[in-house]
Amino acid sequence: AGLAGARTASRLRGLGFAGRLTVVGDELLAPYDRPPLSKHLLDRPQPTWLADDLDIRLSELADEVLLGVAAVGIDAVAHAEHPTYRVALRAADGAPRTLEADAVVVACGSRPVRPAGWEHALVLHTADDADRLRARLAEASAAGRRRHVVCVGAGWIGAELAGVLTDAGIDVTVVEAAPVPLAAALGEHAGRLTLPWYDERPGLRLVTGASVVAVRPGGVDLGDGTTISADVVVAAVGARPATAWLDGTLAGLVDLGPRGAVVVDEQHRPIDA
Repeated sequence: AGLAGARTASRLRGLGFAGRLTVVGDELLAPYDRPPLSKHLLDRPQPTWLADDLDIRLSELADEVLLGVAAVGIDAVAHAEHPTYRVALRAADGAPRTLEADAVVVACGSRPVRPAGWEHALVLHTADDADRLRARLAEASAAGRRRHVVCVGAGWIGAELAGVLTDAGIDVTVVEAAPVPLAAALGEHAGRLTLPWYDERPGLRLVTGASVVAVRPGGVDLGDGTTISADVVVAAVGARPATAWLDGTLAGLVDLGPRGAVVVDEQHRPIDA
C-alpha cells in the first residue's frame, strides 16, 4: 500500500481493469510518500499523503484496502485453465486471513538495515520512525543542552538528515565506512564532489573510513577505539527488499537472490529458482 502499490492500482483502473482489486499494506496509515520523511523531518510532521500529493485515492480505486495487515506467504493453486494464488495474511491483532487472486503484484518495498547489536540506533523509513526520531530530539532539547546526533552512513538519508538537522541548529556527526560519501551509489569520484558541502556546513562533521563497532544509548564506538557521544544515533546504512515473507512460499519457485530481491524477467514476472 505504498507508492508502487498505489500507482499499480491507479494504472490498472486507467487501463480499464474492472475486476476485483484488493490492496494490502502492513502499516495502519494510508499511502504516503517516503522522501519527505527525511527532507521535511522537522517542518512537516504529518506524512505527505498520496491522495493529496498525486491524487491517488485507494478508497476510490480498490474494492478493498486492508491496512495494518501483513502478507505472510503465497501459494499457487493449480487449475485446468490457469493458476490462481492464495495469499496468507496476518492482521495486527494476529488474526489470520486468506485471499485468492488470479494475479498478485508484490510491491512491498524495503526494510532499513539495522545490524545486530544496534538496538539503540533509530532508523528512518516509515512515518512511525520519523515520529520516534522527532520525539527523541524533543527529549534532548528539553534537557536544555545543544543536541548532537550521530548518523551512521553518508548516503542519501544521511546527507538529507544532516542538512535538515544542522539547519535547525542541531550538531551532527556523520560516520561513513567508505572513503567518501555516496561511494556505493555514485562511485568515489562523484562522492568526493560532495565533501565541500560537509566541510562548509556549520555544526556538521564528517568522519570517513570509520567502522562502527558498537552503538550505545549515549553514542557509538568506532573500530579505532574512538567514542563519539550523542543524544540520538541514526542508522542509515541502507535497505534490503522486504521479501522475507516470500521465503519458502510458492513451493520454492520464487528466487529471492542473494540480497533478497525477487529475480524477474523483462515483464516483471518472477523467474523460477
